[in-house]
Amino acid sequence: MIRGWRFPLPRGCPFCDTPVRSLPWAPVWKRICPHCCDGFSPIAPPYCRRCGRAGREGICPDCRSHPYPELIQNCSAVSYTPHTREVIRLYKYLGRERFARPMGEMMVSVAACRVRKPDVISYVPLHPSRLVERGFNQSEQLARFIGKKWGVPVVSLLVRSSPTRPQSQRSRAERLQSMEGVFELHPSIPVGKLVAVNILLVDDVYTTGATLGACARVLVQAGCNSVRSLTFAR
Repeated sequence: MIRGWRFPLPRGCPFCDTPVRSLPWAPVWKRICPHCCDGFSPIAPPYCRRCGRAGREGICPDCRSHPYPELIQNCSAVSYTPHTREVIRLYKYLGRERFARPMGEMMVSVAACRVRKPDVISYVPLHPSRLVERGFNQSEQLARFIGKKWGVPVVSLLVRSSPTRPQSQRSRAERLQSMEGVFELHPSIPVGKLVAVNILLVDDVYTTGATLGACARVLVQAGCNSVRSLTFAR
């Protein structure tokens, strides 16, 4: 044993508080307990080049059918397993805002080698009524954590002009239709401000891509150069 060295004391898993022996600066996966690690399924190759779906080479059938041409690429950290779904539920609906840090770290670790560094980071907005109800925008929290890590400005580029019920309650066709005309450019963004800008959109989950695709369409129409997205789960 090296003199003066002490094995790190147990720290709580950032998701469930189970004691984990790790250093505070250890990579996020080293600070998560075995149970939570087993519950998450990191997305590794092969995956769809467009939407990031695990287990797909090249372009998956969904992306061929519904390509969302304005959204060049989506990258996600983990697959949407039952454990991942529960973590997101606790974060969004039960106020576990502390989850933003480990989730953001997992997203950054994946995006570092898969996503082109953007000029600006933005996020999927909530309708004002939903924001009041929830008290925070989970996508904004994740975006701000990622922006701080990368040293990239985080800007509110979009507003949600009409409320929609949770997408998880809708069929694929309903999701696609429900997103038409929902998002608008934020009134504070001057005309021409986004010309030639590369944007990264952040959200918690990529399901059908309808939400992120609709956001990307507004940004491309405003003149931006490219739109990619980064989500926690796919």
